[in-house]
Amino acid sequence: QRLKTFDDNIRVYPAHGAGSACGKAIGGGNFCTLGQQKLTNYGFTLTDRENFITQVGNISEPPKYFFYDSSLNQKGPSQEYH
Repeated sequence: QRLKTFDDNIRVYPAHGAGSACGKAIGGGNFCTLGQQKLTNYGFTLTDRENFITQVGNISEPPKYFFYDSSLNQKGPSQEYH
């Protein structure tokens, strides 16, 4: 719900490519805008919590490496790359 209040011109960069097993209906391209996502991303069309939970619950399990990669992304690059 919070994302719906952000400016439509904010750029959104994908974390996965089109066709990835990690997401649902991921499109192609290097980036889009939050406004485009609001119009085309099924997650923004779900208006009630129960429906959102049902839809998100239908996404397949992430690959085994996902949580490791996610933790690396949250930490950021090591000092040697700064």
